[in-house]
Amino acid sequence: MKKRFLLSLAIIVGSLSPTGAQISVSTEKPIQGENITISLAQPDSMVVITYRPNSSLAQRDTLRAPALAATFQWTPERAGVVALSTSAQGSRNVSVRYRGLSGSGLLVLILAGTILLGGAGFAFGLLFKNAEDESMEELLEHRADT
Repeated sequence: MKKRFLLSLAIIVGSLSPTGAQISVSTEKPIQGENITISLAQPDSMVVITYRPNSSLAQRDTLRAPALAATFQWTPERAGVVALSTSAQGSRNVSVRYRGLSGSGLLVLILAGTILLGGAGFAFGLLFKNAEDESMEELLEHRADT
């Protein structure tokens, strides 16, 4: 009975131990253009890097070693989600941050804020207009009724 219990316990503990992806990076949130180290639990000859995985814009790059290696040096070229994978050890997703403030992101934020606040201001103007004031009626006269 005791042997059976110990055997069952050993099987359960063995099945719970991590045997999947054993890929680690030196920095949890790497920055675009900065060198990081990719460490593998078991040596491998290459690491496949996929920028924006599972999208139509996915691009692959490969880090190759002349012999089996447990560490690879990598400099992320683009910001975003990156999948690091090996043939035997699975894969790991890493989020690469931008080096600085994104100009296009700031432009989209300003444009969206202008549209949102401009529309809200126009709606409040219609809501609180004076009933005798006809200036707003003239403004809306050329618009089609919805």
